[in-house]
Amino acid sequence: MGTKYELTGRWKFEENFPKGIAKGILNLEQEGKVLKGTLVMNEYIKEDKPFTIEEELTGKYKKDKIFLKGVSYKILNSVSPIEYELDHWEGRITNENLIIGSSYDGQKVACSFTLERIL
Repeated sequence: MGTKYELTGRWKFEENFPKGIAKGILNLEQEGKVLKGTLVMNEYIKEDKPFTIEEELTGKYKKDKIFLKGVSYKILNSVSPIEYELDHWEGRITNENLIIGSSYDGQKVACSFTLERIL
């Protein structure tokens, strides 16, 4: 059985959470229903210095939903030591160019996110 959407490509990532925002680029690959990718993002946390992180993701695609989880990360830029918790995302594919959903990290901080395909 084929898949309804082809999700391979570059996606603009934006996430809002109680103490800040994150913005970046997700390079996503799809093989059937299996997803994997690399997300490079800047996090801007209130009352803290911004930092840049690269997170490797794996996941799956089912009907009109995606499920992604972080499996590893690298801190690319930070002026001070940080603790980082890997993320989990669940999103609804609204069309071939937009995914909207919610996420949480290892500290169970709930967030909302959007992915917009970069054409």
